[in-house]
Amino acid sequence: VLLNFTKEQAKRGFPPTHRILESHANALLRLRKGPAFNVRLSWVFRFLDRHKEEISVYWSRSLGQSR
Repeated sequence: VLLNFTKEQAKRGFPPTHRILESHANALLRLRKGPAFNVRLSWVFRFLDRHKEEISVYWSRSLGQSR
């Protein structure tokens, strides 16, 4: 579910940040396991590493620097 969310957001031009991924993962986990469960930011890095064939991380530059 989270991988599909990430791909859809990227297709629309709004790739999620690490914090947004963490927030959505926590929301899904709370729905399935209860309010006491949370993922940490380190989980996001492992998630991205596990799915590096399908999604990747990159740094973008502002439009002013590009000109």
